[in-house]
Amino acid sequence: MCLQLLLLFPSQPQVLKPGIDSSYYYALNELFVHHVQFVGSVHPHGPYGFLKNDLYHPRTFHLLVGVRLVLFAVFALLAARAVSRWAVSLRGGMLWIALLVAVARHGEAYFTSLAMLAFLAFWSADGAADRARWSPVVLALSLVSLMKFTYGLLAVALIGLMVVSVVLELWSGRRRERTARAAMTIAAAAAWPALFLAGVLLLWVAAGQEPASAVEYVASRLRFSAGYSESHALAGPTYRILAFLAAGCAFSVVFAVREARRSGVRAIAPAAALGLWLALAAKHSFLRYDPDHALHGAFQGLCAAAIFGLVMLRRGEQGTRTERRAPALATIAVMVAASLSLLTYDREHWYGARFFRHLDLRVRAARMSHFVNDPLRLGLRHERALAAIRRAHPLPPLDGAVDVYPWELSLAFAHGLEWDPRPSVGSHMADRPDIALANARHLAAAGGPDHVLFRVDSLDHRFPAMDDGPSWLVLLSDFRLRSASGSHLVLDRAQGRRAVEWGRPITRELAFGERLEMAQGVDRLLWLRVDPVRTRRGGLVAAAWRGPIVYLSVELGSGGERWYRLVPGAARVGFLLSPLVADNAGFVALLDGSWPQRLAADRVRALMLHTEFGDGWYWEPSVRVELQELTVR
Repeated sequence: MCLQLLLLFPSQPQVLKPGIDSSYYYALNELFVHHVQFVGSVHPHGPYGFLKNDLYHPRTFHLLVGVRLVLFAVFALLAARAVSRWAVSLRGGMLWIALLVAVARHGEAYFTSLAMLAFLAFWSADGAADRARWSPVVLALSLVSLMKFTYGLLAVALIGLMVVSVVLELWSGRRRERTARAAMTIAAAAAWPALFLAGVLLLWVAAGQEPASAVEYVASRLRFSAGYSESHALAGPTYRILAFLAAGCAFSVVFAVREARRSGVRAIAPAAALGLWLALAAKHSFLRYDPDHALHGAFQGLCAAAIFGLVMLRRGEQGTRTERRAPALATIAVMVAASLSLLTYDREHWYGARFFRHLDLRVRAARMSHFVNDPLRLGLRHERALAAIRRAHPLPPLDGAVDVYPWELSLAFAHGLEWDPRPSVGSHMADRPDIALANARHLAAAGGPDHVLFRVDSLDHRFPAMDDGPSWLVLLSDFRLRSASGSHLVLDRAQGRRAVEWGRPITRELAFGERLEMAQGVDRLLWLRVDPVRTRRGGLVAAAWRGPIVYLSVELGSGGERWYRLVPGAARVGFLLSPLVADNAGFVALLDGSWPQRLAADRVRALMLHTEFGDGWYWEPSVRVELQELTVR
């Protein structure tokens, strides 16, 4: 517990700063404070998602501190229980706890390790009384499952494996013992899923969510996850991915074999839990492979090696044959090496060459002392951070509700504006037609935002007008420019609405790599819809790993060619293709009607689709492409 307070307590939390991640994490606090219904807010986190990030918010920081202290206590109890049952010696057990807390410091490893320790406490219980005594710790899983949807999937899977382990436990016992113990065993085991479900529902309601919306919340997150791989995937070094997968498979197999010799069929449940954990860690890290996401796989791999390594290396029962420890030690070492290989060791990433910096207990103790002796310092840091954002991004006075496109929400928070969030919160998460259309309806509604802070920008070099494409039409028809002096355009809702007139759509079947020429009227914009269809094999690949990255290359009137990423889900609903609007000045030209002259060189005269892989087996060979002219008068 003391080590967690020194290493994991948010004594010096982050403060709001410009950027997509900081803005989003701060927005999670705002969504919780204002009881926004998460069933209509589409993103990976749940109503308690703000609790997983060390970010200061004046209205939720007390909750962050209180919940962390409770989770620290639960983690400490579960870790002490694991040591008492499986450690070879007390000294070795204390060292194991220190190592586990140290590596659980980064990414999402702490919360997944907490869930796994709770599962192992259930699986290794000495009897019905012991299992019932430890059942309240499952409430921690209830809270964790409402932080992030992937946590929820892991928690539900572990609850299911608890049920499986009880069935196997009863089945593996002698017939007389099965009859005598069945009632008590089932009653004690049932307390865990019952408490878990009750905890989820109570916490859901406590966060201001409608009880009836819980099922639709799960369904909406499943739909969001289904399109995530095609919209957010990033390729990474293949050798690191293969090394981690090979190490994880070897570690899982050795654990399953050794545990089967000791526990028989009861080994199925922990072996499945380990495999599930490593699979989710690999999916999270390698679907979007960058140094930040690889971090999660690295430290979850280290935590898995620590927790399940302890179980593997425990002493056998008296009278049983002593197993060789060399294979277990070898696979643990391989798992650790493969996990460390995912870290980026450079100066840019502080968790790389200096990722042990947080182990400096003197620095951590000094921060804790400052936190206790000067609690107002956090509020002052927060106000200075907001003032710095206001100085860097000045805005005119704005009355009424505001939304920000595409994602720099820090401006609204720093200036104390009334934020009116659209369903996807950020444009980069509008990766399906229904989400993009819901965002546009929110923007166009009579009770929608009165002002929009807008900047032409995109994630992962996507086509600039693709994210929230339908919202662009609403901005052009319903809003007028007030200021273009800062990083963001300030748009005000207009009294009257401009008319959008559509021409006749032209549909073509286009193969990847095939060039499509086009023409448009002098004063007409050009709208593009692309509908790539995934095959059955492609669906399996996307579920197991990720989909291929799709690219759109365009030839401009000036003669140049540019490549952009295309998100299939966002492209199906359509976006402004021509002229190519790559900056705020181009969007101003659309608003004031001067684009035929100012953007003449940026008209698109031809396009071509490309795919990273899977042409003909991931995607159907032909892609439906629809072009349609329009004018905004």
